[in-house]
Amino acid sequence: MTLEQRLAEALREVDAYEPSPDLFVRVERSLDEDHAHRRRVGVAWLSAMASLSAIVVYLGLLASRSDSGQLVIPIWAMALIENVILVALVFLLAPVIRRFGGFYVADVFHLDPETGIRFLRLLDLAYYLVFGGVILIGMSIGGLDGSEGLGTSLQSAAGRIAVLLLLIGGLHALNLLAMPFVGLVFSSTVRRAARARAGAAAPVESAAAARVDRIAATIVWVLAALVAMGALIGTGIVIGAGLG
Repeated sequence: MTLEQRLAEALREVDAYEPSPDLFVRVERSLDEDHAHRRRVGVAWLSAMASLSAIVVYLGLLASRSDSGQLVIPIWAMALIENVILVALVFLLAPVIRRFGGFYVADVFHLDPETGIRFLRLLDLAYYLVFGGVILIGMSIGGLDGSEGLGTSLQSAAGRIAVLLLLIGGLHALNLLAMPFVGLVFSSTVRRAARARAGAAAPVESAAAARVDRIAATIVWVLAALVAMGALIGTGIVIGAGLG
C-alpha cells in the first residue's frame, strides 16, 4: 500500500468516527457545575461583604462619644452582634465541613455506606450540640447595662470568635486523625461478621486480615482501658470532693 493509499484510508477512518452519544451531555454538565460553583463563590463573597457592611453600619449607628471623647458602645449591642456572628459561623461552616467530610466518611465506611451516612448525621448532631453549648457558656446574660469602649468591645468579641474557630478546627482535626482507626475497627467488625455468617464456607483468612483484626482488637482494648481509668479517676475526684 502506497503512502497516498494509507493516508486516504486514515482519512476515511476519521470521517467514520462518531463521538460518544453522551459526550455533549457530560461536557454540558461539567460546564453547568463550573457555572454553579462560580455562582456559589460569587454569592458567598457578596454575602460576606454585605454582612461586613451591615456590621459597620450597625456599630456606627450605636457608637457614641463619651465625655472624655472615647468611642463607646452599649454593652448589650456588642453582645447581640457578637452572638449573632457566632451562631452564623456555626451554621455557615456546618455545610462546608459536611460537604468535604462526606467523601472522607464514605472512604472510611466503604464496606457499608449506609452506616457512613448515619455516622455523618451523628457527627452533625454532635457538631451543633458542642458548639451550641460553647456559645451558651460564653454568653453573658447579666451586666448588659452601661457602655464600654468600642476598642475593648471589639477585642473581646474577636477573642470569642477566635476561640470558637480554634475549637471547630481543633476538634475536626482530631476527628480526621481518629477516623482511620474508626474505619479500621469498623472494617474488622464487618469482615468478622461476614465470616461468621458464611461459617464453614468462609475462605481461609489471610495473614494481612488477621493482622488488621489484631490491631483493631488492640485499639478497642486500649480505648476500654482509657475509659475505665477515666471513670475511676472521676469517681475518685467526686468522692474526694464529697469527703472534703
